[in-house]
Amino acid sequence: MKRVVLLLALAFLLAPVAALADGVMLDFTVAPSTAGSITYDGNGGPLVGQNISIVSVEGINTPLNNGVVVPIEGGLLNFTTGNLTGTTSDAWSFGGGEGSFIAITGWSDLSCGYECVGDSVSNAPPWLLFGRFGDATVTTFGPTFKIAGASFWDYKCWELLEYYGLGDYVWQPLAGNFNISFTAANHPPAGFASTHVLSGDVVNTVPEPGTLALLGTGLLSIAGLIRRKLTS
Repeated sequence: MKRVVLLLALAFLLAPVAALADGVMLDFTVAPSTAGSITYDGNGGPLVGQNISIVSVEGINTPLNNGVVVPIEGGLLNFTTGNLTGTTSDAWSFGGGEGSFIAITGWSDLSCGYECVGDSVSNAPPWLLFGRFGDATVTTFGPTFKIAGASFWDYKCWELLEYYGLGDYVWQPLAGNFNISFTAANHPPAGFASTHVLSGDVVNTVPEPGTLALLGTGLLSIAGLIRRKLTS
């Protein structure tokens, strides 16, 4: 299992961020829910999302199974960005890099096993993607907040990629973004906490070929970080 984690870490360090062909997307649907949470502590820390409901994934313009929606049972999005980098009158900006992470877990016909993150011991559910943040922005329009500019790099479950005909990307980090709306109180630079997620999606799509390599050290610990976050 350690060899698997080591290979993933080396690939993150050495491989360029892969660009999907024009219009090709993998789109995870965020369902409205009051079970998850999105918080910022107001003290310069990260933006944290926990147990946000993911109900399905769809391939759009994919080589195989284009337009097929795959249900995800018990799907959860968990993430931690880097620390706050700045605010405006209506927005908070967060960085990424080392210590940040994003993961979607859940059961479906396409889920990888525990060994995909080098963890065959804990009770963590199978994963569908995991990776690290570049940045994120939260904007506010009265009581409605929106994560409007989240960028990240991630690995997908190989079975998911194979299903949609994207097997060439198994060992390459894909660039992605997500948009999630939620309700909360307060305005920048104050903190906020919400347990009312409205809707959104998590998408891998790259309009232009990317050549960025994912930065940061400590990638060998990403699996353990995700495990601790998901089981805490």
